[in-house]
Amino acid sequence: MANILGWHTVAGILAAIVAAVLGTVMGFEGPAQAMFVAVAYVGVTMFVDHRRRKNRAAVDAQLRELQAKAEDSEPRFPQMLDRRQLQRPKL
Repeated sequence: MANILGWHTVAGILAAIVAAVLGTVMGFEGPAQAMFVAVAYVGVTMFVDHRRRKNRAAVDAQLRELQAKAEDSEPRFPQMLDRRQLQRPKL
């Protein structure tokens, strides 16, 4: 099921409000204004959703690349330690 709550919905609602005001100023009546508002809402919602998914995919790819690079790098501490290095000197 699609996520109906999010920034794309907020952007669509704002676009619908702006389209309603513009439709009233341009003299649209009834069905023409409703169609104008609906097209603006759907168009802006789809555009913002696409942009957010595209940006999220880019961020996820960068994150995977950084994780792979961290796994491939040398470990911070040697895996095998010499026991003589760990023993405390006797006083």
